[in-house]
Amino acid sequence: MTTRTEDASADVGGAANSARSAATRDRILAVAEQLFAEHGVFAVSNRQVSDAAGQGNNAAVGYHFGTKTDLVRAIVNKHSQQVEKNRGELLREIEGSTNVRDWISCLVRASTDHYAEMGGPTWYARFSAQILTDPVLRKIVYDEVLASPTLQETL
Repeated sequence: MTTRTEDASADVGGAANSARSAATRDRILAVAEQLFAEHGVFAVSNRQVSDAAGQGNNAAVGYHFGTKTDLVRAIVNKHSQQVEKNRGELLREIEGSTNVRDWISCLVRASTDHYAEMGGPTWYARFSAQILTDPVLRKIVYDEVLASPTLQETL
């Protein structure tokens, strides 16, 4: 039987583990994005990503993300969330507009503003160029983009 004190300490340890896990995931995403941008998705192994992210466990990528395709999807999703937020703000600014330029601006600026917010240099543009050259990986991006509620509203 555990005591209230033991339960509380377990909760604190769980929160620390959760924060550490989130930090590890973020580090793996950042490193993978850069390596994929520099060398191409298929030239970089999950083991190389784990090593570059400072993970002693070579299976860290698989543990946190699954397959390489899942890792690519996670990188795309991370950036898509911010683009979605940007497009939502732009849509609120032009609400009711009949000017085509306003609507086209929503299509373009949501992404370009995201690149600008990241500062330079960014690896995401190069990463995107890498994955858009492969038909299988390109579908990941298209599926993510087409699922965007704000993009549907803009269109």
